[in-house]
Amino acid sequence: MKRLNVMIVDDEILAIEHLKHMINWEEHGFTIVGEALSAKKAIEVLKTNRPHIIFMDIQMPRMDGLQLSQKILEFNPNTKIILLTSHREFDYAKKAMNLGISHYLLKHELQETKLIKTLEGIKTELQEQEEKVLSIKRQCLLDLLVYGTQKEIAMKNLQKSISDINSNFFFFFVKMDTAFSIFDQYSSIVNMYVPELEWKGIFHSEEIEYIESVTLEGGKLLILCKLKHKLAEREVFSPIYNQAVNIKNQGKNKGLSLSIIISPIFRKMKDLPALYRETEKKSLFLILYGKQTIIRYQDITLPDYDIQAEWKGTIQFIRKQVTSAEGEDFIQAVKIVFQRLRKKFHPSVLQVVCKEFTYILDQLREKNRIPTYFELGDQDKATFPLFYKLEEISQWLIEEYKGLSTILRPSGFSKKIHLVMDYIHEHYQKDLSIEVIGDSLSISGDHLRHVFKKETGRTVLDYLTWFRIEKAKELLDGEEYKIYEVAEMVGYKTSQYFSLVFKKWTGTTPLEYKDQLK
Repeated sequence: MKRLNVMIVDDEILAIEHLKHMINWEEHGFTIVGEALSAKKAIEVLKTNRPHIIFMDIQMPRMDGLQLSQKILEFNPNTKIILLTSHREFDYAKKAMNLGISHYLLKHELQETKLIKTLEGIKTELQEQEEKVLSIKRQCLLDLLVYGTQKEIAMKNLQKSISDINSNFFFFFVKMDTAFSIFDQYSSIVNMYVPELEWKGIFHSEEIEYIESVTLEGGKLLILCKLKHKLAEREVFSPIYNQAVNIKNQGKNKGLSLSIIISPIFRKMKDLPALYRETEKKSLFLILYGKQTIIRYQDITLPDYDIQAEWKGTIQFIRKQVTSAEGEDFIQAVKIVFQRLRKKFHPSVLQVVCKEFTYILDQLREKNRIPTYFELGDQDKATFPLFYKLEEISQWLIEEYKGLSTILRPSGFSKKIHLVMDYIHEHYQKDLSIEVIGDSLSISGDHLRHVFKKETGRTVLDYLTWFRIEKAKELLDGEEYKIYEVAEMVGYKTSQYFSLVFKKWTGTTPLEYKDQLK
């Protein structure tokens, strides 16, 4: 528990000094933050120091300790007051208990061991009280997010626990980065939770005050905050953004990849549920920005068009554009559709688009007697790609088509092209170039470039890279090889360059691909 602040109120200076030097306060987890010789002075000190524990002399002029205690408890009922008296009078004790004061010490019997025992008991009480208040506050916040304003008791209790209800509030909507699978029938939906971390401990801003955090299903977390000063949103954007970076880094330190949406500032707690639900909808659009994004709520626009009409129109366009699974029509259609998706995005439209394009690819596979994606999925023989950004999906579709169209049309190639392909299949582990391949086959480099591109629609180096990546996938499927070993085995001198090429072609790094296999 945090260090507890202590205040001493007594009209005798010697009594204050005696109590201050009776024990080593700091050693036991306490700090004396104020002292007062009168009730008036005590009230002044209270406003600035806010002590957790007050030692109060009963007998004081003008306003005695019981009267002052009553005022203090009205202001802050959680304050623990220990009454000090020289009298063993039952009436005092009885009246004190009626006020809510449970601790009563006789000055002439006060000793070091008794004082420490009393303080430790109060520390335990405060800790239990703090845990109870925290639990209630967190549950109220959770109820408010799940059930909305219909949970009136949650609203009232949450407002009670916030000292200044007329503040400028905002929240960080934190979400674990989850991959998008273009094969929705094989994507597993897991009720993930962001692990319980010490979020409050990373708030050290002069402008932002942490209120509470609550975890929700689907790898989501809400951290509710308020501004310490009455400032315009533009004036505090920098510290709010910096705090979001701290949250992201805290997650990264724990092995979590987190994206964050910063809410607008709002004045009334009743506005929280609706604003949260709207932010939750907007979080589905984070695939437009990639992993570990920090973005303002205002910068994500929800669609205002007919979603069903949009995806129907897109499917009609794809089917009209791609009359068969062969030719550049497929690649052109992918580029046009994904450009349109970036401007008019919706997750359901993306899912339907992916389903349509993979269906076309499956037709090509089926035509050439290669197992379809559906068949591979049913047989557990494929690791389907997962993506964190829109561009990665379009890139994968194009590369998948290129790979299939090249490898599945060998009968239409000349003998010269077959020789080139066979040479690559046999020597891909070596340091190959157009010149090396051409010299080995007695073909000039320029002529080889021209003929290969004309017949296959791809460059020699593109075909070499594609073949190496396919071989790398096979090697990564096993447990026995490390990334740098796979890189060397498929012809790359460094694992860093291999990783860059692998991600460009597959949308994932070799390590991410290996993790997906697991």
